[in-house]
Amino acid sequence: MLSVSHTSFGLFLFFLISSVVGLDWNYLVLAFVSLGAILPDIDMPESAIGMLLFPISRWIYEKYGHRTITHSLRFWLGMTALSFIVSLFFGLENLIYAFAFSIGILAHLISDGMTKSGVPLLYPDLRPFYFLPENLLITTGTFQEYAFTLLFFSLSGIFGGISYFSWRHIVNLMFPTARHFFQNYKDCYPQCFTEIEFCKDVCEKGIYLVYFFDGNKIYAVNLTYSTYLNFTEKDIKKIKIIKKKKGIYTVNSIKIRNKYLSSLPLLKQSANCICKGELNNEILQPVFCRDLIKSRFIFNGFLKVYCVGGHGNNADAKRK
Repeated sequence: MLSVSHTSFGLFLFFLISSVVGLDWNYLVLAFVSLGAILPDIDMPESAIGMLLFPISRWIYEKYGHRTITHSLRFWLGMTALSFIVSLFFGLENLIYAFAFSIGILAHLISDGMTKSGVPLLYPDLRPFYFLPENLLITTGTFQEYAFTLLFFSLSGIFGGISYFSWRHIVNLMFPTARHFFQNYKDCYPQCFTEIEFCKDVCEKGIYLVYFFDGNKIYAVNLTYSTYLNFTEKDIKKIKIIKKKKGIYTVNSIKIRNKYLSSLPLLKQSANCICKGELNNEILQPVFCRDLIKSRFIFNGFLKVYCVGGHGNNADAKRK
């Protein structure tokens, strides 16, 4: 098969798995999938990876031939183990690259098993394995392979979209209920732009950046009017995620010793932010900092102040 054919199936397989288990990926991850998907053909000097690594490719081809050791389970397992070990040196968060690389190699073996030549998974036993019925096996270099490539690039686009937005997000777009949003808040984490139709004193509809969730309420800001509100499930008639925002809110910590909260400059500047922590040995559930400033008691403890972007420092923001 051509390198592009293996790449199409590798991306499809990765996106399929990612859409089921909810993996986070980026373009570098997809590059590792693609690299893994063409690597077994390093035993063929005329292949894309073979020409790139010609001395190694030439040696493997002369010693083993094409579709032998690099198309076996032992090669896949060995390269998977090596890639995971290398990834661990750079931190656990980099294991996704090793996983992507491994899926790419596996996809290559599976796609070769869909051709009439088969794939010798148990090398040095050269008996070929097949992953399609005999009458559906593909002849490489023909229209069948081009159709295969187009099909799996198309499926990659579909499952890539599902993986990126998640199944739950797509359901939310179709059925934008508050209950679904609250149960699946992680689809919004850390922040997301939403279209919210709600009823408090009056019924309104607007675009809000949701940036905090305490299990019972979501906290959101209308960036146009600097309107800061919190919503319970009962307040919301409809809520739909428009766009997930990767930037996260800023967090500041304040230690308090025998002071009025209204005397703390940072707290006054962050009136529209979210405060949580411990005051006078009692756990403080998330509230707007502006509500705390009104207190006339002396406090000891600490607070964490969560502000979204630069919009938390507007102490005089009023609902319009």
